[in-house]
Amino acid sequence: MLAHFPRLSLAVICFMSKYRKIFLSAILVIAAISTFIYFQNSHEMLSENFISKWTKIFSEIQSPSDFQKIAKSDRPDLIVLRKFKDGTWIAGVCNGSIQHDWSASVYIDSSLRQYKSLVLVSGYEALHGLIYEVKAKSLSDFLQEFRLEIHEIKRGGI
Repeated sequence: MLAHFPRLSLAVICFMSKYRKIFLSAILVIAAISTFIYFQNSHEMLSENFISKWTKIFSEIQSPSDFQKIAKSDRPDLIVLRKFKDGTWIAGVCNGSIQHDWSASVYIDSSLRQYKSLVLVSGYEALHGLIYEVKAKSLSDFLQEFRLEIHEIKRGGI
C-alpha cells in the first residue's frame, strides 16, 4: 500500500504543473468575487443602518422645534429644514462616503411621513442646495419637484 503513495504524489505534481495557471486563476477569480460580494453587502448595511437610525430619531419628531431635542452626538446640526409659507415643512439628513461608495438620506415632512433615498448626496451643503433649489410654496409642490428619487418609509419598516 505504501508503494502507491509515490505514484499518487507524482500524479498530483504532474496535474499541478500542467494545470497550475488554470488552478491559480480560478482561485484568484473566486477571491475577487468573494471580496466584491463582501464589500457590496457591507455598503448596503452602512446605508440601511443610517436609515434605521434616522427613521427612529425622526419618529420622535412632531414639529420643527423637536429637532432641538435630538442628542448632540447624533449631529442635529446636519439636518436641513425648510419651512414653506403655508406652514408645511420638510427636513432631511444625509451621510455616506464617495470613496467607499455608499450614501443614504432620510427625510421627514410636516405630515410626519418619512422618506429615504440611496442617491449620492455628498454632504450637508449638497443636501441644503438640493432642498432649497426647489421652487415650491408648499410641501406638496416640493414633493412633486424634488429631483432626488425618494421612497416613503412605511411605519414599522425601512
